[in-house]
Order: sequence, then structure tokens, then C-alpha cells
Amino acid sequence: MMHYRIEYLVVEGKRLWYNRFGVSSLSVYRRGVITMTTTVIELPARLVNPLQVLADQQQSSIETIVEDLVTEYLRKQRHQQLMEEMLRYQDQHAQLAAQYRGQFVGMLAGRVLDSDLDGGALYARLRQQYGDTPILIVEVSTQPEQEFRRWSSGLCLELS
Repeated sequence: MMHYRIEYLVVEGKRLWYNRFGVSSLSVYRRGVITMTTTVIELPARLVNPLQVLADQQQSSIETIVEDLVTEYLRKQRHQQLMEEMLRYQDQHAQLAAQYRGQFVGMLAGRVLDSDLDGGALYARLRQQYGDTPILIVEVSTQPEQEFRRWSSGLCLELS
């Protein structure tokens, strides 16, 4: 079976594409901190040809096409997880409203992780503690249905 290796190197937070490492994972440590990581994704030959055709049509590279596909897939998965969490929030709304009305709560797997009157401060704490894990942050009001807001770097963006 032929495989196409997509490899990238992350050096101090900047990702650079390389196609020369023959390992599935490599990390270089400096004073206890990962400063460089390479990841290899092996694609079966049946995917390489269609990806190359698409890359040629878009005047792009297979790496860019795969990165775009993975990014979109992860975005959809994150959205689905947040929608499921919103349903859990709605199911628990009566109990949550009794305890947290007027506050923002951060929920994961149907459990309140933290709460705060300031949604931005809550976002910052949860982001620091849980990283990229999708966590629902919602203001507990009298109504279980909520407008979606996306918290990012202290900004609140209303989504319709």
C-alpha cells in the first residue's frame, strides 16, 4: 500500500510544513517544554490521487487541502458538541436558574464547571484550564432558550 505522508513541524507555536521526517511523532524538549513537534498523517493511495487532482484544480497543495478539510471537520464536531451541551442545559434549566440566574455558567458533559457574572472572565478561566475543549458558556436567564454567543479572546460575538 502506498502512503503519502503529510508532516508538519511546529516551532515555538509556528507551524511549518516539512516532508522529510520518517517518524509518526517526534517531540523535542527544552527545559521541560515541547518546542518542536512533528506529526505524520498517512493517506492511502486511493485518497492521494483525488486530493492531488483537487489541489491542482485549486492551485494549492495536498497539505493545504487536507488542512482545510480537517479544520472544517473539527469545526462541525465542535458545533455538534456545543449543540448537545445546549440541550443538556435546557433539560437542567430549572435547577440551574434557581442557583445561577443572572450569571454565566460554563458547562461540559451536563456539569457546571464554573460560573461568573462576567462572561469574558469566565471564558478566560475556562480556556486556561481546559484549552480547546468545547465548553458551553451561557448566561442563565428565566428562559431556557438562548442566543448563541461565541466567546473569543475576551470578545463576545452574537451569532444568529
